[in-house]
Amino acid sequence: MTLESGETVRSHSVVSAVDIRQTFHRFLDPSLLPSDYRKKLEQTPVSGSYVILSIALDRDPAAWGFDQMDVFYTDTTDINLALTPDNPEHSLISFQFPEFRMKTGGEQHFGLQIVAPATVEYRDHWATGPGYERTEAYRQLKEDFAKRLIARAENTMPGLRDHIVSLDIATPLTLHRYTLNDLGAPVGWSYTSTQRWQQKVAFIEGLYLAGHWVGPSGIYNVAQSGKNAAELVVRN
Repeated sequence: MTLESGETVRSHSVVSAVDIRQTFHRFLDPSLLPSDYRKKLEQTPVSGSYVILSIALDRDPAAWGFDQMDVFYTDTTDINLALTPDNPEHSLISFQFPEFRMKTGGEQHFGLQIVAPATVEYRDHWATGPGYERTEAYRQLKEDFAKRLIARAENTMPGLRDHIVSLDIATPLTLHRYTLNDLGAPVGWSYTSTQRWQQKVAFIEGLYLAGHWVGPSGIYNVAQSGKNAAELVVRN
């Protein structure tokens, strides 16, 4: 492997836990892929992405009747409409309550996250420039999306906006930027996928895969895949 510094690092075994498409399309020569494996990579759907509002409040959510349990909210009985992304007025959203309490200047602050389904493609890739370059139009668009979600949340948390101390907005492009996951996929492959992926890559000697791209998502499952990969390296 050649690093950005130009240094070459050699190893008999490599475990890749990054986006599996990045592994084969960016870090390796794509011509090494057998046609059936390439087809599998291209046709298997990835998990849906979302917008995440991370909020610090100066009011305890318990005052609105929330007891720290995640809550899903929708105002429609049309399941297809509820699951349609890029629709902050009608899509299913969830309220999540991070386990932290923080005092700033003598005031107690509380955590809230609002999560709603969204895609990388929304409004021409969120009005970004080449290579998903963030622009002023991008910032305005994500702020508008956040305002619309907060307005929805106020149906169950009246006056919410008046209690926001800090707000951070993450879009699917944010997830892509930090993880390089294809389309900002937060948990690897789609839950609807029935494909199975071997951790030992049969057609490239010494290459192993780990993470939520080869099995179920979740901290325990991902950690277990890393353990399995290490055991495969030792065994082989």
